[in-house]
This record gives sequence, structure tokens and C-alpha cells, in this order.
Amino acid sequence: MRAWSVVFVMLMVGALHAADTMKVLVWNTERGSNPYGPDGKERVLKVIRDSGADVVLWQESYPIGDDGPKLSAWVAEQLGWNVWQGESPHLAVATRFEIVKPHFHHPWHGVGARLRDDEGREFLAWSIWLDWRFPVQWLAQDNPQATDAELLACDIEKSDRFPQAQALLDALDKAGHLEADVPLLVGGDWNCSSHLDWTDDGGYHYWRRELPLVISRLVEGAGFIDTYRFVRPTVGPFDNTWTPRQDKRDNGMRDLPERIDRLYLRNAGGKAGLVPVAATVLPEDREDAAGPKETAVFPSDHAAVRIEFEWRDEQLPAVDDATAVSPGLDHAPPAAEEPEFEPTRIAWGSCYQESRPCPMLDTLDDLKPELYLALGDNIYGDTQDMAVLRRKYRRLGRQPYWRDFVRDTAVFAIWDDHDYGANDSGRHYQPKAESKRIFLDFFDEPADSPRRSREGIYGSTLLGPPERRIQILMLDLRTFRSSIARADKKAYPELGGYRPLSDDEEQVMLGEAQWKWLEEELKKPAKLRLIGLSTQLGTAHNGYEAWANLPQERERFLELVKETRAEGVVLLSGDTHWAEYSLIERPGLYPLYDLTSSSLNQSWNPAGANPNRIGRAYTDPNAAMLEIDWDSEVVTSRTYDVSGKVRLMLEIPLESLRFESTASDVDFAGEWESAFGRLSLEEAGDGWRGTYPGGVCELEEKDGVLEGTWTEGERTGRCRFRPTRCGRFLLGAYGRGDGPLALPWPAWRGGAEGFAFPE
Repeated sequence: MRAWSVVFVMLMVGALHAADTMKVLVWNTERGSNPYGPDGKERVLKVIRDSGADVVLWQESYPIGDDGPKLSAWVAEQLGWNVWQGESPHLAVATRFEIVKPHFHHPWHGVGARLRDDEGREFLAWSIWLDWRFPVQWLAQDNPQATDAELLACDIEKSDRFPQAQALLDALDKAGHLEADVPLLVGGDWNCSSHLDWTDDGGYHYWRRELPLVISRLVEGAGFIDTYRFVRPTVGPFDNTWTPRQDKRDNGMRDLPERIDRLYLRNAGGKAGLVPVAATVLPEDREDAAGPKETAVFPSDHAAVRIEFEWRDEQLPAVDDATAVSPGLDHAPPAAEEPEFEPTRIAWGSCYQESRPCPMLDTLDDLKPELYLALGDNIYGDTQDMAVLRRKYRRLGRQPYWRDFVRDTAVFAIWDDHDYGANDSGRHYQPKAESKRIFLDFFDEPADSPRRSREGIYGSTLLGPPERRIQILMLDLRTFRSSIARADKKAYPELGGYRPLSDDEEQVMLGEAQWKWLEEELKKPAKLRLIGLSTQLGTAHNGYEAWANLPQERERFLELVKETRAEGVVLLSGDTHWAEYSLIERPGLYPLYDLTSSSLNQSWNPAGANPNRIGRAYTDPNAAMLEIDWDSEVVTSRTYDVSGKVRLMLEIPLESLRFESTASDVDFAGEWESAFGRLSLEEAGDGWRGTYPGGVCELEEKDGVLEGTWTEGERTGRCRFRPTRCGRFLLGAYGRGDGPLALPWPAWRGGAEGFAFPE
């Protein structure tokens, strides 16, 4: 009797196990099995039946023959299954379970369904497909010297995979599937490799290297796990789904194996769900896929992935809450005072189009800043619908570039117009209170922060001990700002469409409460003050959004610095989509630098006009970092491109940011590098003469400024050059014909130490 009892218990355990397990097959059946002959469909049917699958997430379920049914529909009929393909030419969900509700994203990229199993348990299942072009392994094979950036470009630039994957996750978010109370499965032909496979795998795949491939990281950022790698964390030689046939490419080279067919799982946080327990690539014998297609046992150029799951009734570990604005992130903004935090590398950037990849952040992460100042347009919300705004912040929170960066770096953020909610908007934007709450939630501002209880998002922090104290002030230039005015006519095509407001027009940038707060903050002792601005203060008027459109407010800021005797001020700004350094000099005030970094992943060419510019502008994606050397008392600003090359560099001695700082003697004569080539200045009679490639300047000196005309053949106009106190730069401006001196002609001493503007 005892032996029979043991057998009975074992049978019962087996029956319970069967009821609590489920098998999902992810399979691309090449061209609906048509290349495999008239009985190709029968071989597909056999593979699915023998696999024991309960669900098939199907790609290339095309019609059989010229006028037959779609392959998934035919197989489902043979098995007595249900199938949903909708308007898709090739994607399907086929299952022996009940289809509770079908879902549709895109004919080529996403078909899904809510399913109910035999026990009444429900889950969501999606079949997907992404662009097949430019696989990374082909480039690695053809060009072993390809850089990481060139390899990553296969997914983010050369093909459409990144925007397609982004759109898929957006659709799942909008449909509520990322916050569903049931498990979510997303599987299919991703047509790209996984970062979990591109590792040092012991030589199985000689073409691979450590590479942060972006699509798989993007999916992970949405809270999914790679079910195959969950079961089989070690990369092996036979994990690959492309291609079991071991075909050759058109160029005659062996088509390299890769695991491009994958199944991802996201369980509902803290609820019962699915756990992957077994993973198999079919066919297990690769010889089954060999030989002519008409006779091959396995009828596809893609291997199939079978994942076996167990239903677990106990509470599973919670995953990131998809309803949160910043799922799974901690931006760790600094407190009002942190005397133990002494950062010497402070980075800043702006204008992150969250729907695009952002390798600039990977480059910046390699530079290891200790604090990042996010200076606005951190997403492009551009909406009055707060549900849309939340989803766009969540889109940023899924971005692998952002996730990896904030994992290592604290973030202190302000907004500009696009994350505030509407282009060029100010105080009249209606849902600004709700937008503020979403913004502060995303950037993990503490519940007791003053930024939550007062109007606006301006804030401050004091970092380091008194002898090395850094004050960071982040200003809100949107909540209180009055309307700005369009120009009736632009003097030059290079200028934007706004004009400076006149003295009798309302001019409000900060609002009285923020002005009072700023005055009190500037009175606090600090050795270095970094003021974060979402729009430029140091630029001359150029028709784009800037403080120059509200000249009274700009003047009030400069006077406040003088009145409070606040030393060590350096302005950090964003917004423009180009990087540049601007300089303001006036009596009674030390040189005030405005260091602009923008955009992280967008370009703008040519840069806007700015006669206050020192050196060149840089118009491709960029980020900047300020390094502080307390021993030499010098801060150095470097602006980097995506490759990590320094594009702009400027050293600022802290001594020069004191009210007692002295000016250098300036000699106009000699060679200057300039925006229009080398400028040679020499005295000529009672005036000065300047020559540069293609032209000549006739100038007179008055109060230490050279002003006159330029001539290039029949073209002419006015120009002006004013030396800066440090003697390194000429702030140059010019106009065409009788036009105003509104266009930049910066010049600088070639070979001088402390700055660089590489070509």
C-alpha cells in the first residue's frame, strides 16, 4: 500500500504541476512556410504540436499559396485553437486558451490579446516584429575595426528598430498594459541582438564584444525580463535563433548566428504571476533545418524559442511601478545643504528629445560627473493633456541612456518650455500646477521640499564645507514669465522672430517671490555660485527666446549681483540646440560668463547670432562639465561631443570672479583667430586696419573699442571689436549694409592658454 501511495502522490504532484505550467512558443515561420513546398504547413503544424505549446506568438503568418488561408489560421483550425491576426499581414497570437480581448498596435509591428487559461487565469500576450535591416553582427563581421558607436548605429540610426520599439512600448503604456494587474508577455522577431549576449562569452562568438545594445536595454527599462536569459544566464554556443539553416549571406560569408527571437515578461508588481522555468531553442538537432527547404524537417530560417512558465500563487518580487512617473529611478536631488558632498565634476545639458536615442549620455557617464544639472526641455511634452505628459516622462524613464546615467549621477533639474508643457510658454499655460507636480515626481523631489509647497520650481543647494562651498541656484523661467513679443520684421535671416520688449510693456521673468528668494540666496556665503538657467542670459539679442527679450529683467539680474556683492557667479544655460560661451562685462561687475550646453540629442545649424559669444559655437549634440580645482582655484568648462572629443574649453580663475579683479592690458595689434579666419590688426595712420581672408576692416579706436566698416569686394557693412578684460577675446559684431551690429564676429588670441575651440 505504501508504494501505491507514493505513486499516487507523485501522479497528483505531476497533475498539479501540469495545471500550473504553460508553454509559449515564439516563432517566425519563413514566408508562411511557402518556400518549404506544399507540405511546409504540415511540418509547421508538427513542430507546434510536438512542442506542447499553449500559445504561439507568430511572425510571418502569411497566406498559404496564392489564395489559401493564413498559416496561423490553418494551424489553429487543425488544432482546434483560437487565433487573432486582425489587420496584420503576418503577426498573430494563436492559442488553445480563450481570447478574452484582442489588441492591435501596428500591421507590421504589434498584435496582442488578453488570454484566459483553463484555470481562469488571465495574461496579456503580444507578437511583434522590428525592421530587419543592418544587423549589428554583419557590420562586426565585415568590419572588425568598427567602433562601438558604429555598431550601435545599426539599431539607432541606420534601421528603424529604435523608433519602432519605442512606439511599441508607448502603445503598451497608452493601452494600460504596462500597469495591468496580469502578466504581460511580449515576444517575436526583434531582428537585433541583445546586450545580454554581447559579452565576453569565452570565444563562442568571435565577432562579439561588450556592447550596450540599445533595444534590449530599452525593453528592460520598461520592467521586462528576458525569459531565456532568466533561465539560461550564461551565454552558450547554441542559444541562437538566427539561423538554424546556417545559410550564407549574399556576399558569400557565413551568416553569423544571433539570438534575435526573444520573449520578454513583465509581471504585475507584487501579484501572483509567471516564472520562467525552462527555455529551449527548436530544433534541438540543427540538422533538422539542413538541406533543401522542400525536404528540411524544420520548416523555417528562424529557430523557435519555447519558454515554459510556472504560475506562482505567492507574491512575486515587485517590479517597477509603471504608473509612477519615474519607474525604478532615483534621481537623488541634493538637499538644501550637504556639507559632506564636495563635487568637483558638475555636468549640465539640456533639450533631450525623449523619443530619440541619446548616446551623448553614455559618453557623459564615462566622464563620471558627480552631479548633473538638467537645464530644461528634459522631455518634449508639448501638451495640455497631463496623461500624455506623464507617459512622455515614463518614456524618458525607460531610456537606457538615461537609466544608466542617473544610476551613477545625482540630478538637479529645472524645466523649460517643452517640459513645462507648451512651446515658448509662460505664466499663461493653464495646467502648470499639475505639470509641476509631475515634474517634481519624476525627478524624485522629496515630499517636504520647499519646491513642492511654493509656486514655481526654483530651488537651491549649498554643497561642501565653508572653505570650498558651492552654491547652486536653479531658476524657474516659465511659471511667472510674461508674454514676449514677435518682431514685425527681422533685420537678418539669421535672427529669430522675437523682439526686445519696450520700457512701457510688461516685463516679468522671475516674479517678485522668486526675486526676493534669489536676493536672499545671493547673500549666503559661497566660493563658487552656479546659476542654472533654462534660457540664456549672457547672449545679446538674437530674436530667439532669451533674457534679452525682457531687457529690464536682465538688467535687474545684473544689478542684483552687484548690489548683493555675490562673488563667484557663473551662469549655466541651455535651450538653444547649440553650445557656446557668452560674456557680459560692465563697470562695477566682474566678468559674467554664460556657458551654454544644448542639445543632448538634437542639432541646430547654423548657431544663432550672438555678438557676446567668445570663441566658436558647436551645433551637434553635446554636453558640458565643469571641473573644479580648489588647489589652483580654477574652474574649467569643457563641452564634449558624442565621441568624447572636447569641442569648447575655457578656464576661469576664481580670482577673476571677484569684485576686486583686475583687467589685463590689451593690445589690439597682432594676429587673432576669428569666426571668419585669421584677423590681423595693425595701426594705420590715425586709425586701425584689419585684414582677414577675403576682406578688410577700416577701424577707429574710441574708449578702448574699435569700430568702423568691413569690405569684401562690393559688399560692405559696419563692424565693432571690444576687448575683454582678460585680454584673450574680442567681442565682435557686424552688420550688413546699413543694418544693425547684430551678427557675431568673435575673435581670440591663438595659442593663448586657458581656452580652446577646436575645428
